Order: sequence, then structure tokens, then C-alpha cells
Amino acid sequence: MSIAEQTVAPWRQLLAKFWAPVPWMLEAVIVLQWLLGRGLESLVIAVVAFVQE
Repeated sequence: MSIAEQTVAPWRQLLAKFWAPVPWMLEAVIVLQWLLGRGLESLVIAVVAFVQE
């Protein structure tokens, strides 16, 4: 008897990393910075958040 190995699609693994309170806060900050006209800060935070995950 063997256990079947389940594989998860890579895109689902990536999305799962952004489904938590800390990434939500970072995403909110990105949107707020962009709405305030601070595009460069928004971009930097987005890059750091993506690289960190």
C-alpha cells in the first residue's frame, strides 16, 4: 500500500504565500502609497514584499 503524492500547482503555492495578515498589511500599504502619489515608495515595497516571499 502506498500513499499517492499530491502536487500543488506552482501558482497556487505563490498565492498561498500572500494569503496571511502580514502580506495583507503590505499590500494595503502599497495601495495607500500609490493613492498618495508616492509611486516609487509603492514600487519599492512591492518589490521587497515579492522578493521576501
